[in-house]
Amino acid sequence: MADIWDRKYQEFKARCVYCGKDLFIDMDAYMGATLDHLIPSKANGEDKEDNLVLACSVCNNLKHDFDPRQKGGVNPSRDELIELARTEIFERRAKKTTEFFSDLKKYEITQQGR
Repeated sequence: MADIWDRKYQEFKARCVYCGKDLFIDMDAYMGATLDHLIPSKANGEDKEDNLVLACSVCNNLKHDFDPRQKGGVNPSRDELIELARTEIFERRAKKTTEFFSDLKKYEITQQGR
Protein backbone atom coordinates (compact mmCIF):
# COMPACT_ATOMS: atom_id res chain seq x y z
CA MET A 1 0.00 0.00 0.00
CA ALA A 2 2.94 2.32 0.64
CA ASP A 3 3.87 2.06 -3.03
CA ILE A 4 0.39 3.25 -4.04
CA TRP A 5 0.69 6.23 -1.70
CA ASP A 6 4.07 7.08 -3.22
CA ARG A 7 2.72 6.87 -6.75
CA LYS A 8 -0.35 8.97 -5.90
CA TYR A 9 1.80 11.65 -4.24
CA GLN A 10 3.88 11.74 -7.42
CA GLU A 11 0.90 11.62 -9.80
CA PHE A 12 -0.87 14.51 -8.10
CA LYS A 13 2.30 16.39 -7.09
CA ALA A 14 1.38 16.08 -3.38
CA ARG A 15 -1.81 18.09 -3.90
CA CYS A 16 -5.45 17.28 -3.31
CA VAL A 17 -6.88 16.33 -6.70
CA TYR A 18 -10.07 18.24 -5.90
CA CYS A 19 -9.08 21.55 -4.26
CA GLY A 20 -5.36 21.65 -5.01
CA LYS A 21 -4.29 21.94 -1.37
CA ASP A 22 -0.59 21.27 -0.85
CA LEU A 23 -0.51 18.17 1.33
CA PHE A 24 3.09 18.87 2.35
CA ILE A 25 2.34 22.41 3.56
CA ASP A 26 2.33 21.25 7.18
CA MET A 27 1.99 18.14 9.30
CA ASP A 28 -1.80 18.49 9.65
CA ALA A 29 -2.27 18.56 5.88
CA TYR A 30 0.06 15.58 5.47
CA MET A 31 -1.71 13.60 8.20
CA GLY A 32 -5.09 14.49 6.67
CA ALA A 33 -4.19 13.14 3.24
CA THR A 34 -6.41 10.31 2.04
CA LEU A 35 -6.71 7.96 -0.87
CA ASP A 36 -10.22 8.56 -2.15
CA HIS A 37 -12.18 6.14 -4.31
CA LEU A 38 -13.17 8.23 -7.33
CA ILE A 39 -16.02 5.78 -7.88
CA PRO A 40 -17.08 5.13 -4.27
CA SER A 41 -16.85 1.66 -2.77
CA LYS A 42 -20.58 1.87 -2.06
CA ALA A 43 -21.14 2.21 -5.82
CA ASN A 44 -18.95 -0.82 -6.53
CA GLY A 45 -15.83 1.28 -7.04
CA GLU A 46 -12.80 -0.95 -6.96
CA ASP A 47 -9.62 -0.70 -4.91
CA LYS A 48 -7.63 -0.47 -8.13
CA GLU A 49 -5.07 2.26 -8.58
CA ASP A 50 -6.89 3.98 -11.42
CA ASN A 51 -9.88 4.45 -9.09
CA LEU A 52 -7.78 5.97 -6.28
CA VAL A 53 -6.91 9.65 -6.08
CA LEU A 54 -5.07 11.75 -3.52
CA ALA A 55 -7.43 13.99 -1.54
CA CYS A 56 -7.37 16.16 1.55
CA SER A 57 -9.61 15.01 4.37
CA VAL A 58 -12.04 17.92 3.89
CA CYS A 59 -12.65 17.15 0.21
CA ASN A 60 -12.89 13.43 0.90
CA ASN A 61 -15.45 14.14 3.61
CA LEU A 62 -17.43 16.51 1.38
CA LYS A 63 -17.41 14.05 -1.52
CA HIS A 64 -18.51 11.21 0.77
CA ASP A 65 -20.26 8.64 -1.43
CA PHE A 66 -20.93 10.89 -4.44
CA ASP A 67 -20.58 8.91 -7.66
CA PRO A 68 -19.47 11.26 -10.44
CA ARG A 69 -20.89 8.86 -13.04
CA GLN A 70 -24.34 10.15 -11.98
CA LYS A 71 -23.59 13.38 -13.83
CA GLY A 72 -21.10 12.10 -16.38
CA GLY A 73 -23.00 10.96 -19.41
CA VAL A 74 -21.79 7.96 -21.38
CA ASN A 75 -18.37 6.54 -20.49
CA PRO A 76 -16.71 9.64 -19.01
CA SER A 77 -12.92 9.60 -18.84
CA ARG A 78 -11.08 9.54 -15.54
CA ASP A 79 -10.25 13.23 -15.93
CA GLU A 80 -13.92 13.99 -16.59
CA LEU A 81 -14.92 12.01 -13.48
CA ILE A 82 -12.41 13.98 -11.40
CA GLU A 83 -13.81 17.26 -12.76
CA LEU A 84 -17.39 16.17 -12.02
CA ALA A 85 -16.42 15.22 -8.46
CA ARG A 86 -14.53 18.51 -8.07
CA THR A 87 -17.62 20.48 -9.15
CA GLU A 88 -19.81 18.57 -6.69
CA ILE A 89 -17.32 19.12 -3.88
CA PHE A 90 -17.13 22.87 -4.60
CA GLU A 91 -20.93 23.08 -4.48
CA ARG A 92 -21.01 21.22 -1.18
CA ARG A 93 -18.16 23.38 0.15
CA ALA A 94 -20.14 26.53 -0.70
CA LYS A 95 -23.17 25.19 1.17
CA LYS A 96 -21.05 24.26 4.19
CA THR A 97 -19.39 27.69 4.12
CA THR A 98 -22.82 29.34 4.29
CA GLU A 99 -23.78 27.04 7.17
CA PHE A 100 -20.51 27.85 8.93
CA PHE A 101 -21.06 31.60 8.79
CA SER A 102 -24.66 31.19 9.90
CA ASP A 103 -23.55 29.09 12.86
CA LEU A 104 -20.73 31.51 13.61
CA LYS A 105 -23.21 34.38 13.68
CA LYS A 106 -25.46 32.44 16.08
CA TYR A 107 -22.45 31.69 18.28
CA GLU A 108 -21.37 35.35 18.34
CA ILE A 109 -24.89 36.42 19.30
CA THR A 110 -24.91 33.85 22.11
CA GLN A 111 -21.50 35.07 23.28
CA GLN A 112 -22.66 38.70 23.30
CA GLY A 113 -25.52 37.75 25.58
CA ARG A 114 -23.18 36.43 28.28
